[in-house]
Amino acid sequence: MKMMTALALILASSSAAYAANLNNESFIQQVGSNNTATVAQNKGNNSQATVQVGQYNGVLSQQTGGITGQTNNSGNIQIGSDNLAQITQKNGNNNQATFQVGHANGVTTTQVSNFATGTNNSGNVQVGENTATTTQTSNAPNSQFQGATENNSFTAQFGSNFATVTQTGGRNTQGTVQAG
Repeated sequence: MKMMTALALILASSSAAYAANLNNESFIQQVGSNNTATVAQNKGNNSQATVQVGQYNGVLSQQTGGITGQTNNSGNIQIGSDNLAQITQKNGNNNQATFQVGHANGVTTTQVSNFATGTNNSGNVQVGENTATTTQTSNAPNSQFQGATENNSFTAQFGSNFATVTQTGGRNTQGTVQAG
C-alpha cells in the first residue's frame, strides 16, 4: 500500500510539474529489469505516464490527436511481471487508464474518434492473470449522434478473467466487473 501511495504521488507531482505545457508530454519510470516503454505522440495535447515495477513489463502507447478536439491522455501502472499494455489513440478526446497488478496481465485498447466532439474513454483495473481488450470507434461526422459522440468503457477484473469490448458509433457505455 505504501508503494502504491508513493507511485500515485510521483504521478501526481510529475503531471503538476509539467502542467504549464501539455503538448506532447511523457513520464516514464521503470524499476526492475527488462522493462520496455515506447511512446510516440504527434500533434496536439498528448500526455502519457507509465510506471512499471518488476520484470518483463511492456507498454506501447501511440497517440495522434489533431487540431479539433485535441487531448489523448493515457496513463499506465503495472506492478509485477509479464504485464503488457498497448494503447493506440488517434484523434479526438481519447482518455485511457490501466492499472495492473500481478503476473501475466495484458490490456489492449484502441480508440478512434474523428472529432465532432468525439470522446473515447476506457479504463481498466486488473489484479491477477487477466486480459482485457477494448476497441472503441466513433466516426461522428456521418453519425446520427453527431455532436454527441461518446464511447465509454470500464473493466475491473480480479483473478483469472477475460473481457473483450467493441463499441462503434456514438453514445456507447459499458461496464464490466469480474472477480475470481
